[in-house]
Amino acid sequence: MAVDPVEAVTAELAAELAAELAVRNVLARIAQTADTGTIEEYLDNFTPDAQWVMPDNPSLGVAGSVRSGHAEIRSGVEERRGAGLQGPGSYSRHMVQTIAVTVESGDRAVARSYFTYFNDTLLAPRLASVGQYDDTFVRTPDGWRLCRREITSG
Repeated sequence: MAVDPVEAVTAELAAELAAELAVRNVLARIAQTADTGTIEEYLDNFTPDAQWVMPDNPSLGVAGSVRSGHAEIRSGVEERRGAGLQGPGSYSRHMVQTIAVTVESGDRAVARSYFTYFNDTLLAPRLASVGQYDDTFVRTPDGWRLCRREITSG
């Protein structure tokens, strides 16, 4: 039986749109769990071998680092939570916007997005940092996960 080309294109487009939506949801969950979730909920958005590349951020007093894998990423999260920069009770908000997602294949996507980071959101919200995320995502048996994030400040 011949495959209808319109149905084939429609199915391909539907799969690409579903992948893009899933990637956008991972971006949102990372920001939300950074501010209000548990560390385990946060790490669940990353592949076990994920890489996190962050430059110095003098406005927040955070040194640049490259962290690979859940254990190193967890250590960075614990440091930022210990400094009151993120996590439940920190009154921080990571806002992700101007998101462009490119689905490169059925199992890989990249995204570039801008972020704004606010602290003191309970009483006097203050813009503390802005920048860009360059992210790579892969589809795993558990869904889409971030496998690399490179942060650019400014």
